[in-house]
Amino acid sequence: MMDKDEDVSDEELERRKIISAKRRWEMRQEARLGLPFAIRLPLAVTLGALVGASLGLGHGATVTGLRFRAENAHRLPTSPTGWYLYHKSKNYVTALGGIKEGGRMGLRVGMWTAAFFTIENIFDNWRNEKDFLNTTGGGLAVAGGFSWWSKFLFNQLPNSFIELFSLKPMLTYPNIHCQGRLRLEPPV
Repeated sequence: MMDKDEDVSDEELERRKIISAKRRWEMRQEARLGLPFAIRLPLAVTLGALVGASLGLGHGATVTGLRFRAENAHRLPTSPTGWYLYHKSKNYVTALGGIKEGGRMGLRVGMWTAAFFTIENIFDNWRNEKDFLNTTGGGLAVAGGFSWWSKFLFNQLPNSFIELFSLKPMLTYPNIHCQGRLRLEPPV
């Protein structure tokens, strides 16, 4: 039985190696972060999930510890053995709460990371370009999806964002200034 490489000349093998190396180089040049999408997506999702899990672990443990303290504030132990068992129970409850919240937050952050990289890649393929506009579009799409998912609707904007940062100061400053209520003279 013959190997398939035996009937191919050395020149042909060398040519195939060069073509393969060129393809790898071109793929790396046109890929974001020097990685093709098939490698970049799982890597980004894994890193996002790990960061989310570590943040969720810390936050969940803190919140669960405070909740345990609040729930048991009316019956604090009075003996050293009671305090030992109290802290032992608190540590178990805190660890369990931290692990639960870490898993939830890891899944959430991993999902949003996957959505961002996938939408960015869709824009890359749709526009046949890899530039900052695709990244911006992916970020805006994910931000809009997150806002919709967390029920941050536009009817809440006038009461918080616009009122505090833009609309009221822009509309009230000229009126106050024109009415003479705002004196721009230095104090004497």
